[in-house]
Amino acid sequence: MLTMTEPQVWVLIGVFAAAIFGMLTITSTLFVRVIRSEIGGLRGEMHGIHERLDRLDRDINALMKHHLRHRPRLTPAFGASRCSYDLRMARRQRDSRALGAIRPAARSAGLRRDRAERHR
Repeated sequence: MLTMTEPQVWVLIGVFAAAIFGMLTITSTLFVRVIRSEIGGLRGEMHGIHERLDRLDRDINALMKHHLRHRPRLTPAFGASRCSYDLRMARRQRDSRALGAIRPAARSAGLRRDRAERHR
């Protein structure tokens, strides 16, 4: 077995402590660099998303301006327009009720179900 003197033991303790401190320094430095680069990448992606949202906002604003420019004026005929809307909605509700009545009859007759019913 090797025998060591007290100064040799202290030298080994100092060397190991310096090595561990050096490794900790290198590891923390590299970790900070990685974190900074990842944050920089996220900042770039967020900037790109922000630009895309700005473009979409401009497009939507342009579409709305175009749509509002070409819409019919609100005149006393607005009531007639509202009546035609109500009439269309009433027809749609009537048609959907009629389809609802047909579906159970088709099922009882053994007919093939459509996709919408299969995924219910």
